[in-house]
Amino acid sequence: MKLSILIPAYNEKETIKEVLRRVKNADIGKTKKEIIVVDDFSTDGTIEVLKTLDDKNIKIIFHEKNYGKGHAIRTALKHSTGDIIIIQDADLEYNPEDYYKLIEPILKIGVFIVTLSSSIGVVLLNTMSDAVILKSSKLVFIKILLLSPQSKLPVVSYVKQFHV
Repeated sequence: MKLSILIPAYNEKETIKEVLRRVKNADIGKTKKEIIVVDDFSTDGTIEVLKTLDDKNIKIIFHEKNYGKGHAIRTALKHSTGDIIIIQDADLEYNPEDYYKLIEPILKIGVFIVTLSSSIGVVLLNTMSDAVILKSSKLVFIKILLLSPQSKLPVVSYVKQFHV
């Protein structure tokens, strides 16, 4: 089993090296790891930082113009070879130390959707759907599921929280 970690980046000069260090060091058990960064035509020096990296374990792709985060994710998906996919923001919004919590249910019991939230823990759903909305007190948790075009397996990402 292989985990592809997709990192769309735009103007993340200050955090890109640290996020890559944390992603590389994230413990995912015996699962193989593939890291793909797509720079979406940054203008703050992120491109120059990425060009200085000499790591054969990181695929780096540069857009020739700014297309947006969704396009950067689709570009990374085209280059991914993993069975499971995690989308990691380059600004350290999400913690790579949580990867194993996200992929463990897929590895052990084959769930389709895994969402992670600090206030509700891990939510496992054995169904495929475009969006899952979970309500807890005054927060609404929305999880969008994408499918890898190669394997048609779930793309794992983090749940978003919205105050209501």
